[in-house]
Amino acid sequence: MIFQGQNVNPEFYSILIPQYFDNTLITVLVFLGGLSSCISMIIISAITLSIMLSNNLIIPYGLLGKFKAENEIQNTRNITNVRKFSIFGLIIVAFAFYKYFILKTSLDSVGLISFVIIAQLAPAFLEQYFGERGSYKGAVVGLLQD
Repeated sequence: MIFQGQNVNPEFYSILIPQYFDNTLITVLVFLGGLSSCISMIIISAITLSIMLSNNLIIPYGLLGKFKAENEIQNTRNITNVRKFSIFGLIIVAFAFYKYFILKTSLDSVGLISFVIIAQLAPAFLEQYFGERGSYKGAVVGLLQD
């Protein structure tokens, strides 16, 4: 009702409504709440993805031979550095993804695409997790079928 006839993105209603009523305090609080939520999501997802990336890809396939059993302190430093570089790389890749894909579409369409991808992968995941007769080849063939 407030923005009827105007071209307003619904994703911004929470900050536009206090601005419409000239309530600066609520507008600032809404902005700070969104900013803190955004920053915490970026930090948590970057740390989590960097740990997964280092534990499952970089260390097993690239650096496993460089670790020495008798030098635990150096191994810890190497793992920490790998995770720091992977955090940096993930943030750069995420920014590039945002710049070239997200700016052209709205947030709800990106969420819908993510939901469709998860729905497509769910049967193969559930069969591998709960099923006893599932195989890797069967899951790949099932995903490639239309």
